[in-house]
Amino acid sequence: MPAGAEDINWKKFYTACQNGDLNTVQLLLPTLKSDQLNKHGANKNTALHVASCHGYSGIVELLLQHPDIDHTLKDLEGRTPFKSALDDQIKQLFLKVAGCGTEGEYNRFIADDDIEWHDTYPNAYRIAKDNHDFMEKWLTKIPLKKLLIEIQVGYLDLMKAELWERMKSDDDYADLAKYLREALDKNNPLPLIKMYTADTNFYHILNADLAKLGSGFRFTKSNAFLDKNYRDDIPPRGQGQYLFAAILINHDIFQSHHFTGKVYRGMKISSRHFSKYSIGSSIITRSFHSASKLDHVARSFAGNASSTPGGMAGRLGVLFIYHIKNPRTGLDIIEWSTLSEEEEILIAPFSAFKIIQVKRNHGSPSEIEFEECEA
Repeated sequence: MPAGAEDINWKKFYTACQNGDLNTVQLLLPTLKSDQLNKHGANKNTALHVASCHGYSGIVELLLQHPDIDHTLKDLEGRTPFKSALDDQIKQLFLKVAGCGTEGEYNRFIADDDIEWHDTYPNAYRIAKDNHDFMEKWLTKIPLKKLLIEIQVGYLDLMKAELWERMKSDDDYADLAKYLREALDKNNPLPLIKMYTADTNFYHILNADLAKLGSGFRFTKSNAFLDKNYRDDIPPRGQGQYLFAAILINHDIFQSHHFTGKVYRGMKISSRHFSKYSIGSSIITRSFHSASKLDHVARSFAGNASSTPGGMAGRLGVLFIYHIKNPRTGLDIIEWSTLSEEEEILIAPFSAFKIIQVKRNHGSPSEIEFEECEA
């Protein structure tokens, strides 16, 4: 197709996305190349941006299903198509795509089992308590500013290359550094919550880093904590993910946001992974888990048994139900969440739960119910 004709088709396609003309979008979509599908129009908006911000759900869903559409691109104001969505219905379309494994960064409420998110121990409560006591010492012995500087220099700065690799832009790093600078300038850790909930890959990388070593992080060879010169009154080098977690779990400023009660989390896991959960056994969370006070939110994210593209075929939709008893375990972040309507609660890493019910369902999400362990 001549270059002029290609340009005309792109303009027709872009205008159709802007005006909600689904028939024209369906007609032209197969004729366009990848670079055209993701081409920037006015204000650096892609076709997906304009369909999303105008609330054309049929077009948004069609575009999200196309393998060449890049829904991580940002407009002139630094917003992704997800961030530009007109309403919750459009956001749900992005979240469902995320649940199918095409863009997990969009949704904190869904996790797959490519990473082990739980450890299983008979004495889970004791291990969880030891980890929390160990991390709490940093808050009592080290000034907050020193902890924040180590998170900046020893963690976020080292993450810059990975952030670039994921987004081909320094925008994520700049946004995160801004929040960390705010925390340093005010000597206040509240901006760390903004870092976690920001529309970046930070929380995804943070949780993967926390989960790598799990609840045994203190005993890993070559770990800074086993160095003979280790002191708990100096920020440990290269342990920024644990310092970040320690602040959110233990700093006094978060006490008014502590939460106890029942929350829900959607997951897609394999049958093999599902079979590991048995009534009476105990688990420890390896990372932060985003959950919701609303069961229908988690159910919609979990879905049913999955046979969708993106590497999730054959996965089970599972609803994880957590009964939180220890105030430090739950952090109510609704005030800062970009999805406030989901009533997000953050479950702390290294929290111990006992499995009290396992239900394998057909036609609806299976269920695993946890009750937090007590002393």
